[in-house]
Amino acid sequence: MGQAIRKFVPRAPRYVLQPRDNRVLRYGSEKDQHTPHKTNVVDLSETGLAYLVDRECAPQIGDMIRLEFTIPHQNTVSWWGRVTRITEYDPAPYQVAHRNEDGSAADEVLIGVEFHNVDENQRLKIREGLAERLQQLDQQRRQERWQALAYWFQKYAVRTTLILAVLVVTLGVLYALSRPGPNYDPERGSPWGQRYPWLNFFSD
Repeated sequence: MGQAIRKFVPRAPRYVLQPRDNRVLRYGSEKDQHTPHKTNVVDLSETGLAYLVDRECAPQIGDMIRLEFTIPHQNTVSWWGRVTRITEYDPAPYQVAHRNEDGSAADEVLIGVEFHNVDENQRLKIREGLAERLQQLDQQRRQERWQALAYWFQKYAVRTTLILAVLVVTLGVLYALSRPGPNYDPERGSPWGQRYPWLNFFSD
């Protein structure tokens, strides 16, 4: 019953670590603290994190794990966490896929860990670090969009200028043709063939 209710408890917003972030995680189980392991953090929130591990080395739900990782724009921290979920790993949302030495896809699972006995000040550090990192990413994306736009304009400047020039000339010609001539009568119109005499190429 407790596990069923737990599914409806909202999770804290997660930040998926980017390739430029320090994703290194060193961890060890409570039962074997003298054998540290090393892997990558996949996502991080103020309440926990998720990391990848080979299926055969995966801990059990409820195990206590010693975690050492770096908070974005903060220092390296070392906390305890409890394993709360183990799920199949789909690299598509995270864009992180590991390969074995023979090139085959690694058989990994995603381990979700909830921080244990982390006070509000420590949560605040995570919150501030993630907020600063998200702001930095947003600025980088805006800068990249402007750079892409400038590159496109520079690459296609001549072509774009010619297209605009042709469009302006076309609109000017259409406007000139739509104007009434000096021999135009509002009631009778223009005499046949006399509105645009300069177009009568084949007349005598």
